Amino acid sequence: MRYTNDRRKKKKLQTTLQLMDIKEIDQSSVITPDGQRISFILITPVNMSVLSDEVVAGRISALANILTSIENLQILCLNASQSYEKNKEHLAAQMKTETNEVLAELDRKDIEYLDDIRISMATGREFAFAVRFKKNIGRPQQEQTLKRLLLILLEAGFTARIAEEQELKGILAIYFAQDIYNDYWPDFDGEEILSPAEAKQEKSFLELIAPSIIDFRRQRYYVCGNTQRTVWAVRGYPTTTKDQTIFRELGEKDGVTLHIYTRPVGSYETNKILERAERRNRHMLNNSSRIKEKVEAESNMQDVQLLIENMHRSKEPFLHCAVFIEMAAGNDKALELLQGDVAAILNRHKILYDKLFLQQKEGMISAMPTGQNLFENQFERVLPASSVANMFPFSYSGKTDPQGMYIGRDANGSNIIVNFDQRGQDKTNGHIIILGNSGEGKSFLLKILSCIFRQSRKNLYILDPENEYKELTEALGGTYMDMMTGKYIINPLEPRLWNQEPVSELESPDTPKAFFKPLRINQHIAFLRDFFSAYKPFPTEQLDTLEIMLELLYKEFHITEETDYSRLRSSDYPILTDLYKLMTRELENYEEKAETGLVVYRKETLRELCLGLHGICTGAESVYFNGYTNIPNAKHIDFGVKDMLSTNQSLSNAMYFNILSFMSHKFLTEGDTNICCDELHELLKNRIAISYLLSFIKRGRKRGSNVILASQNVSDFFLPEIVEYTKPLLSIPTHRFLFYPGSCDTEEYKRVLGVSDSEYRVIQNPNRGHCLYSCGNERYHLHVIAPKYKKALFGTAGGA
Repeated sequence: MRYTNDRRKKKKLQTTLQLMDIKEIDQSSVITPDGQRISFILITPVNMSVLSDEVVAGRISALANILTSIENLQILCLNASQSYEKNKEHLAAQMKTETNEVLAELDRKDIEYLDDIRISMATGREFAFAVRFKKNIGRPQQEQTLKRLLLILLEAGFTARIAEEQELKGILAIYFAQDIYNDYWPDFDGEEILSPAEAKQEKSFLELIAPSIIDFRRQRYYVCGNTQRTVWAVRGYPTTTKDQTIFRELGEKDGVTLHIYTRPVGSYETNKILERAERRNRHMLNNSSRIKEKVEAESNMQDVQLLIENMHRSKEPFLHCAVFIEMAAGNDKALELLQGDVAAILNRHKILYDKLFLQQKEGMISAMPTGQNLFENQFERVLPASSVANMFPFSYSGKTDPQGMYIGRDANGSNIIVNFDQRGQDKTNGHIIILGNSGEGKSFLLKILSCIFRQSRKNLYILDPENEYKELTEALGGTYMDMMTGKYIINPLEPRLWNQEPVSELESPDTPKAFFKPLRINQHIAFLRDFFSAYKPFPTEQLDTLEIMLELLYKEFHITEETDYSRLRSSDYPILTDLYKLMTRELENYEEKAETGLVVYRKETLRELCLGLHGICTGAESVYFNGYTNIPNAKHIDFGVKDMLSTNQSLSNAMYFNILSFMSHKFLTEGDTNICCDELHELLKNRIAISYLLSFIKRGRKRGSNVILASQNVSDFFLPEIVEYTKPLLSIPTHRFLFYPGSCDTEEYKRVLGVSDSEYRVIQNPNRGHCLYSCGNERYHLHVIAPKYKKALFGTAGGA
């Protein structure tokens, strides 16, 4: 009996392997039992849902050229494994060396979370072109054809590569065995512990992935392993359509395999097809007694005439095209729902389909990745190349960067995992700008990013006008400082580094003078001119006098061009009372010095300067500035400046500038530092502050440092008097998160931000937590999501 069961199992396995129609897999192709080779070129898709109509039309035109350049090309859209191994390895490496227990625990939970979403969002999508080579075509010719196709794809703007052995195995393992959990597939069972000689009795890769059962006894579907599947064939298309990329939704739908076959139509065959269509419709028009048939015939004649005119004008070739759609699910209810979704998509585009009753076996062989069109010309339709290209299924809305971190999902349900430090031709920096109306989720996103930056070992300094990040900062082991209590002071007279490299001659004339000076002391004196100008609008003569006073002050404290700043403590630098004492002393001794002829400033100018600086040096406002820097050397500081917004503009400007000077020093000297400025619109009135921010943005890339800007009043950026200054703030950052903008000039918004109509539609209505995420050339309709364990750290302030 056992012998009989073994024979049955072996026979069933042989039958399954025969259906799979695969003999072996080599480095770049799948080989069939009759000696044919099938090679795949994998395509990295783009998110078509947010691209403009013009860009989409360009992609379709490029695909049409490809389909006419290579004969018998097949297009495949398949389920694929969504591997997060590189992300998990990166997190595990961080966790091993992380000394902050909270951050190490976040790394551990992030690894678990990636496993969870890989299971719940079981698959990604794979897109490919397939080429089947007949047995009589030699390997050199095959390789030449593949290289030619790859070159054509790359020149057309596609990101493509030839599939290698492990990728081919992955395609087959996921299709036949639903194996979405492995990232490596052995040639035989036990490969890691057995020698090839010992493995002869073990199962081969094909036996390992072969479904336990393939049963075609049902009318409407078949059973394949632990899935129920059904295959449909497309049998008719609308004569004309304004829709673009009509198979885009099918291309990225989980559980759907799309297999498109194409082959060329010769010129003689084209003429015959058109002649037959003309005769058939003309006969119906002249001989039918039914009005409906006459109307249809007349309409068809017009279509044929239009088709011939277009073909004559554009010289566009025709293609035979057959499309098979396979749907797979774990049970009959899920399969029924999936069929309903697919039917809705096809009906919306007026596409006719055949459910292949009692023909599911032929349907499976036609739909599977290594299959053949067993129906031959039954479901083939002759279409212009542009119409075949308009099926364009290469769209996927997910994003998984190596070493990236999870920030949410695309509106279509695919995960968005981003590495903000990843560079490419379209990603030249890691700067970020977040724009949107109040209450749309900007602060929530910033809290997610704060966790990511700290987990990535970045120093993080936040300018927090609403005290929204205090609880998160403290939960992550950072330091919160309420800068309006006077407890914490940043000494504005402590020289800080503003630039470490020579400034290019091409530098913008609006760049602050501090960045042009070669030495640290000179850089800081130039900065202090801007700092005190932000505090009060001192005239040029007073600022020149102030510069002289500062030079005298630093000489008194023995701070010169040769000073080794690494040996100085905070208490070794002058403070504002020292400056004020020097100015009053110079004022008292003015006549005595004037007699020597060495004084170049007027006494009245110095007196007015003393009066103007009294408040910040020794008066009521000195509590925020006069003293030695006592900011701890922390890697994560939240500068709370909530009450600063309600104080006078002079004090507010000076506070902003002083904090920015501290941030800039860390930004340029330590590197790997992120500066976050929330409520940026509060700074926009100050052109000098904007120019400093722009200089940070330009110089941060080389130090691994980034600037994160967030603002709600988008219209403030478009004010005529400052729009030329704010444009670079909006255009330079690689990463842009655009939420619903609220009330603003829509056309001006799209013009300044370079947002297309299709992109703006994503954010034209309020939808909390949803935004348009732009990353270089990539676009996503992002739903910002934080895992529960991270959200628990956010606290109760805004963005919770």
